Amino acid sequence: MSSSIKFTHSDSGNLESTGSTGLSLVTTIGALAHTSKLTRPEKGVIIKNYATDRAGLVDAIDKCKEANDFLQWSIQAVSVIITQVEDKGEIEGQLDAAMWLVAGLSELSSELNNVSSEMEVALEHQKQQT
Repeated sequence: MSSSIKFTHSDSGNLESTGSTGLSLVTTIGALAHTSKLTRPEKGVIIKNYATDRAGLVDAIDKCKEANDFLQWSIQAVSVIITQVEDKGEIEGQLDAAMWLVAGLSELSSELNNVSSEMEVALEHQKQQT
């Protein structure tokens, strides 16, 4: 997996991933997802076209999975910490924020799953065309 993905809308022609956690990949994935265009190459079939090549799509799918693994690990870590505190009074002021954090990370994870699935469909369609 490379650290950059071809991206035709970028001045450099690439999207770079420079962070050290799985979350640093989310903006790269989001850029690809939000600039995709729906096409209907065959009757009844809707495919998203992404501003990248086949190798970029493969890397983006891998980055989705890497980011989602990081999110799932993070959700589990926060949840375990919350449940392991014996005196909830110690974290009472932070409990709402922690639960909203878990909810937000869960939503982001769900969105990444959706994006990854859509990219996999597009990749499969590309493979069938060759």
